[in-house]
Amino acid sequence: MGERIATLERLFNMRLGLSRVDDRLPTRFTSEPLEIYTFATDGASGEVSRSTESVHSGVVLDLEAMLDRYYHLPRWGGNGVPTRETLHRLGLGRWT
Repeated sequence: MGERIATLERLFNMRLGLSRVDDRLPTRFTSEPLEIYTFATDGASGEVSRSTESVHSGVVLDLEAMLDRYYHLPRWGGNGVPTRETLHRLGLGRWT
């Protein structure tokens, strides 16, 4: 059911003119690694405190590779367009 809903949402967005070019995250999400800190809870007061120094810096992932994988999982084409076979399998054949 979830796959059918996601595919219907995709078809709706395509009807509005959206495409792979529009499947973007804010630049900050794809260019700045997130700093990771440790946290400790004071046993007496329950107060949570963050370390002053980061313990690790996150990894910035390749959005294009993530989109390729995202489109592959529900059997959409490389540009995020659901294939005819997928539409028929999900009972959405009338959209073709």
